[in-house]
Amino acid sequence: MRTCTAICLVFLMAHSCSNPYAGYAVYEGIYYKLLKIGEQDKYARSGEYVTIDVTCKTMRDSVFFSGVCRFGLTRPEFPGAFAHCFALIGEQDSAEFIVPATSGFFEEALKTPPPEYLHSSEEIKIAVRLREIQSREAFLRERQTFLRWAADAGEHERHLLREYVRNAKID
Repeated sequence: MRTCTAICLVFLMAHSCSNPYAGYAVYEGIYYKLLKIGEQDKYARSGEYVTIDVTCKTMRDSVFFSGVCRFGLTRPEFPGAFAHCFALIGEQDSAEFIVPATSGFFEEALKTPPPEYLHSSEEIKIAVRLREIQSREAFLRERQTFLRWAADAGEHERHLLREYVRNAKID
């Protein structure tokens, strides 16, 4: 299945005549180039959570964000929405996308408005490696476990601080 998908993507990229970006195919208004096909055959769906390595660049390849993001996928609300990207890659795949700066990526994934220096008419490149896909239930379990750990760690830190104050005889 993965090999068939890769062959179809290469065919589409080779035959996209009106495409202004050499080497990229187009899907729902998003230009994309598959960089690496992972070993998994698992694709994310709306309602699931994804963890991605992401690098955002201007069209001249100046990096303005690089990091790891985790967020819940929603149904794409408009053509060119960043959520469409996840219909094209599976778990452990890597791809580069060219999307409008107003694609919703910043609001969906980064929970922030786009940088002021990006004009609404500009496009950006987003390189993504899909690390992991989680069900909503698995995500919530993991989150709850982390919150319990954080609460326990906080209580431990308060205990250590009280001990220090007591032993140092600080008023």
